[in-house]
Amino acid sequence: MQRIRRAIEAEGGRVVEGTERYVRAEFTVSLPVQAVDDFEAYLTDGDDTVQFRSARRGGPRWDGGANRRRVERIRKRCGFSSVPVLRGRTRVFGVIESPFDTFGPTTQQDTDDLVDMENAAPRRRQRAP
Repeated sequence: MQRIRRAIEAEGGRVVEGTERYVRAEFTVSLPVQAVDDFEAYLTDGDDTVQFRSARRGGPRWDGGANRRRVERIRKRCGFSSVPVLRGRTRVFGVIESPFDTFGPTTQQDTDDLVDMENAAPRRRQRAP
């Protein structure tokens, strides 16, 4: 979290709360009306993932993407990789299992031998010329 704190200060923010796994900071924004951008970073328990959140408080809510760009600069200053997040935690991949599925890596022998279910005897797959 020290790395995140230093990146926040380098971006002009002020850390207002923090623990070993959580940091909350504020960024003062000068607009026609003064606003404050809240920034939070949370280190997920049992994982190396840092979750970021940033939003404008006071003044106009639309920030033209300033919070997103600031979070991205802080992430890069810290040297963290970007992990895509699905909104609403929607499942993207579906898995359909069949009796022919096996677990683990497939070998060439597995792909060459097909089982004839009627005779329960292995047969060789015909290769295309």
